[in-house]
Amino acid sequence: MDSSTLLDNLMFWGIFLPVFWLVWKSHAPRLWFGAYWTLFQRNLMPILRMTLSRQRP
Repeated sequence: MDSSTLLDNLMFWGIFLPVFWLVWKSHAPRLWFGAYWTLFQRNLMPILRMTLSRQRP
């Protein structure tokens, strides 16, 4: 392993990976939670509403 590949490797692990990790950590949970929340609202909320209205006398 010569010094240029080692330097490229250090630059990759030192710069690109933390930036990618921070972007992923800041954006991914919001996107996933939003997608699952819309799916939940569209599919399960009418079922819950039907069961709750059925249980009321």
